[in-house]
Amino acid sequence: MKLLLGLLFIIITNFNTVYADILFLDLNNSPKEIEAAKKAAKQRGEKLIVFPERAMRYPADIEQNLNQKLTELKSKNQQNKISSLIISGHDGNGHFTGSKGSMSYSDFANILESHPELKESVKSLYLWGCYTATPGSIINNWKPTFKNLDVIIGYDGSAPANDKLAGHNYLADALVKEKKMTSAKTDKQLKRKIIDYSLFSILTNIGGSLALQIDKILIGLIVGSRSLAIFQIPILITEAIDVIRKAISGVAAPIISDSLKSNDIESVNDIYKKSALLQFTIGMFLLIGAWVCADDLFHIMPKGRVFAEGKIIILILGFSRLIDMLTGTNTEIISFQTKRDKYNF
Repeated sequence: MKLLLGLLFIIITNFNTVYADILFLDLNNSPKEIEAAKKAAKQRGEKLIVFPERAMRYPADIEQNLNQKLTELKSKNQQNKISSLIISGHDGNGHFTGSKGSMSYSDFANILESHPELKESVKSLYLWGCYTATPGSIINNWKPTFKNLDVIIGYDGSAPANDKLAGHNYLADALVKEKKMTSAKTDKQLKRKIIDYSLFSILTNIGGSLALQIDKILIGLIVGSRSLAIFQIPILITEAIDVIRKAISGVAAPIISDSLKSNDIESVNDIYKKSALLQFTIGMFLLIGAWVCADDLFHIMPKGRVFAEGKIIILILGFSRLIDMLTGTNTEIISFQTKRDKYNF
């Protein structure tokens, strides 16, 4: 997919941002974006509120139900305010659409008339979709509406599809580092933080993509397409082994985040050791099973004799997966420490 650049606006108006809750308007039905935002909210010590929970056919339905939702939130806890607003939908330019419904800026403006407190409490705005953060929409609509905005983040062109990892990482990273980005007191500091953040995010995504694809590229260029096809089968088999690591890391990540926030190093150490042992043990049995069953798999495959030439690759790639599993949740532990997150590059 074409590399797309998001438009980042940081307005230095109020540096002492008080975080409360994050409101996620999920018009695009994006569970992975919601998951990324939830993890970031945990790191910020906040609660993520998602709306709507079901598809709504007409904008008027969304407007009415969102009004009710905001009224309920206000009545339950008058001290809790919405500090960040995320709107996920297609084809911006003042309009947001998706499988859960659609609404325009004017619809949202009507809601704000009934809930003027949002105009004061919202400090950051995330416009997640194609052409959602064009200069015109920011200058004419969003900036005048929310008087205390510190940050507006979105896309002035095409955005990644809602199932693409780049968009999820961008959203989570921006939410977590929002306070750090808005801490700049001068234009020089601000430019330096933007450049540092942008370059590191770009390099991290490029590096991660290259690390996963470079072997395939080199084999295809140097050895040929036949060898690449043989190589692809062991990759798919060993990726099945890696599912365990991803599942355990997904469960452990929010617990690690909470433990680091409270400086509970013993709990982090316990999770790290147990996850490493569990991942390695299950992964080892899966690799043994894959190796034992490989001949039978190649036997029932069309042109199985050709693909059987790559059997030894299952063992090599499998061992690399086991080494990664043996390191436990090291990626999550490093990523959740803001002073050391660059080591994860």
